Amino acid sequence: MNKAERLNRELIYLSNKHTFHLKDIMEEFNISKRTALRDIAELESMGVGLYVESGRYGGYKIINQNLLTPIYFNKNEILAIFFALDALKLLSSTPFKKSYKQIRDKLYSTIPNNLKSDVQNTLNVIQYYNAYLLTNQIS
Repeated sequence: MNKAERLNRELIYLSNKHTFHLKDIMEEFNISKRTALRDIAELESMGVGLYVESGRYGGYKIINQNLLTPIYFNKNEILAIFFALDALKLLSSTPFKKSYKQIRDKLYSTIPNNLKSDVQNTLNVIQYYNAYLLTNQIS
């Protein structure tokens, strides 16, 4: 994962948090302490309001909770998005140098936990078949 993508994922990761520790970023993104510090500095330069509380229970505090511009989807819209992405996995690849799984995983990490199980249950009961492959198997 390149730096820009990692920073974007860090923004998503931090959007639901009020506080975090350097260790959290290091473990979540499997990066070194030095890289985590550089990323935090980069996030600050992008406008993320942070301050550090020292001491045993200290860590980074996020001043502004609106890290990302909120986009709200209702439950049916969320299910429709994941339904469509699941259907697209029949294609070999995207034209954007990202797999549909990567896109799905990124979106999945942004939805509330209570909807994650609904999405997973829906996708577990859906199966897609490629009509072209089925007609060639029958012939």
